[in-house]
Amino acid sequence: MPENTRTMRFRKADKYNSGYYARWKTGLLGCVIVIACSASVSAQDNDSLVFPEGYYEWSKPRYALRIGAGNHFYAFGELGVARHKFIYSERMFASIAHYASFSYTPAQRIPGVHVGTEFNIAALALGLELGYLNDHDSHMRFTPKVGIGRLGIVNVFYGYHIFISDEPYPGIGRNQFSVVVNLSRRENGQ
Repeated sequence: MPENTRTMRFRKADKYNSGYYARWKTGLLGCVIVIACSASVSAQDNDSLVFPEGYYEWSKPRYALRIGAGNHFYAFGELGVARHKFIYSERMFASIAHYASFSYTPAQRIPGVHVGTEFNIAALALGLELGYLNDHDSHMRFTPKVGIGRLGIVNVFYGYHIFISDEPYPGIGRNQFSVVVNLSRRENGQ
């Protein structure tokens, strides 16, 4: 009889350690681990990534101080305000600025008012400007511009004046070279 109990005991133990029960316990342990890990992952916020302003979306337009200098037969200075916005990613940068400015040519004492738009994509800068020059006679001019720029903040332009009035303004040539800086304020340290 003692031999039979011994064999019964081993048979009973083999029943619970057999392949079926071992796989069942391993499968149950695996399900518990997967459920525990998925619960911790689903508890994360979807808005955990915060991108800086302008990253893949146009930034809010901001007012910027516009300072410029150039030459069209005589040197001139420019001071105004621009409404500047931008967008960027890993591969490109683009910006657009709408502006109004006051210019003055000291050698000829010619004041002027300008409105226009400038667009930058990568290093290419394009612009359109409408200007009003006045020294007792009013002269309007339209100036398409092309040049190079850096982030829409610093631009170097070549412009060609197309005079809308009957005759060109004396002392102002058709060609214009200018450097313009848009000093925009950025928020949140960006």
